[in-house]
Amino acid sequence: MKIPLRVSWCAGADWSQWRRIGHGRWKMTGKPPRVSLLALPQTEPSILMGVYDVLWSAGVVYPRLTGEGLGRRLFRPRIVGLTREPFRTMTGAKIVPDAAIGEVARTDILFVPTIFANSIATLRGIDRRAIAWIREMYDAGAAVYASCGGVMLLAEAGLLDGGAATIHWSFVRTFEQAFPNVRLYPSRALVQSGPGQTIVSSGGGSAWQDLVLYVVARHAGEAEAMKLAKVFHFRSHAEGLSPYAGLLQRTQHRDALVGRCQAWLAENYDSEQPIARLIARTGLPERTFARRFRKATGYAPKAYLQNLRIEESKQLLETTDMPVEDVAAAVGYADPSYMRSLFKRLVGITPAEYRRRFRLPTAHVPNIETLAG
Repeated sequence: MKIPLRVSWCAGADWSQWRRIGHGRWKMTGKPPRVSLLALPQTEPSILMGVYDVLWSAGVVYPRLTGEGLGRRLFRPRIVGLTREPFRTMTGAKIVPDAAIGEVARTDILFVPTIFANSIATLRGIDRRAIAWIREMYDAGAAVYASCGGVMLLAEAGLLDGGAATIHWSFVRTFEQAFPNVRLYPSRALVQSGPGQTIVSSGGGSAWQDLVLYVVARHAGEAEAMKLAKVFHFRSHAEGLSPYAGLLQRTQHRDALVGRCQAWLAENYDSEQPIARLIARTGLPERTFARRFRKATGYAPKAYLQNLRIEESKQLLETTDMPVEDVAAAVGYADPSYMRSLFKRLVGITPAEYRRRFRLPTAHVPNIETLAG
C-alpha cells in the first residue's frame, strides 16, 4: 500500500468569510471562521499559545509591520477548556480558557495541540468529556487538526478508525498499541485523513508550524500563509510555500468512478503506462475519461499522475539517501533528467536543493521499527 499523499496548500483560496455547515459544505457568514483550541491539564502550553498567536495574527500583523494598514482579522481563535476555570498544565503554565466545552455546540475549526501521554493508561485517563466533545465537533462539521500527541485524542475519539495519521516518534509505540487499526506514518510531517480530507495530523515537535500554516493556507489563502511564515520566521517557508506544496486534490466531488480511479492511481502510479491501464479499466473512450476526470478533480489525468509521482519523490528525498536517479525510477520515471525538470517546474527547486532543505537529520531520527517493536 502506498503512503497517503501529504496535504495540499489550497493556493489562492480565501475562506475567511465562509463557515462550514457540513463536511465539504460552506456558506458565507461575513465573519472569520471560529477556531477552538482544546486546552487540558495534559496540554503542552507552548504549542497551544503558538498556534493561538499565529491565528490571531493572521490578516493584521503583517500589514501593520509593513505599513500597509490595519488589515482585517482572518480567524477568531479561542481557548476551550473543560470549564472556564483557570488551571495549570503539567509544566506549571497557567491557562485561562475563553469558553468551556459545554458552551461550544459547534466550531468551524478544531485544533488539538499536543498532550503529554506516554502510556495507554495516561491516555485513557484523560477526561472523557474532552474526547466526546472532539467527536461532537467533528460530527457537527468542524475541520479537525491535531499536532503531535494531540493526534492520539483524535484516535481515541474514533476519528481515525481505518484512516491514516502521523505522530511524533516518541508516541509511536503507545499509538500503535492503542490504535492498531490506524495506519501510522511517523516519517511524515503532515497527513490528511477522513472523508473530504478534513482531518489533518502533524508529527514532529516543530511540525505544528507546518500545520498552522496549512490551516491558514487552506482557510485564508496561500499568500497569507507566506506572510505569516515571514513574520514568525518559520523555517523553510518564508521564501515560499511551493517546496512544501502537495497535490491540490479536489476530493469532495461526487463522481464515484473517478474516486475509484484516484484510489487506483495512488496504488499504481509507479507502474508502466498507468493512465492507459486506468482508461482500459473504466471502459470509457479516452476523451470521455479525460473530460470526466478533469471535471471531477480539476486536473488532466497526466498532470494528476505527475503530481502523484512528484509527491512520492519528495518523501523519498526527505527520508532516504537514494540517488536522484533511483528516486526517479522508484516513482515511475525511467529518465531521471525528465524527472529533474518536472520536479523543478512543479516544486520550484531542484531535487538536490529540496533534499538539502528538507532532509531529516539522521542523527535525530530514531529507529522507528525499534521503537514500535
